[in-house]
Amino acid sequence: MRNPYLPVAWLMASTASLWSCTFDDDSRFNSQFIVDGKSYALVSSVTTPHEETPGSPVQVWSVTIDSPGKARKIHSVSFDLYTNAADMLPEGTYTFDAQHLKGVETFHRADVTVDYDRERQEGGQVYKELEGGTVTVKLLDEARRDYTLSFDLLINQRKVRGYYRGGIEVVR
Repeated sequence: MRNPYLPVAWLMASTASLWSCTFDDDSRFNSQFIVDGKSYALVSSVTTPHEETPGSPVQVWSVTIDSPGKARKIHSVSFDLYTNAADMLPEGTYTFDAQHLKGVETFHRADVTVDYDRERQEGGQVYKELEGGTVTVKLLDEARRDYTLSFDLLINQRKVRGYYRGGIEVVR
């Protein structure tokens, strides 16, 4: 005879394990961002470093983190991080620079895209009016260029929180 309490116990254990996950966990399950209470998966990241102005010591690392490569609906978060390093994306906590002074460990631009239809090249929602926030970068493995990125943004009067763990491809 089947135990009628077994499915209930399984459901409670599953729910408890999901509630225990946070953006600080070292789990690929949590490579996601949340906007308006809905979560979107993040699976890959690419960055392009370039000088802010020729001869300037300030480098801009344009970072984009996005959804699965073959997914029909695209979800992404991107931001330009101002640093003083040209070879590797440096660790640190980058803060929003409302005056766009381009200081080291700041950022001024960010945007969030949800539900963009890749096949039709239309739809979705794009948020671009950054009002504040932070981005924290931690290097896990220099040889593999594995990082964790966590971000907490206020954009278009919406709170956007997220976490990404994985490789970051550098495109020069």
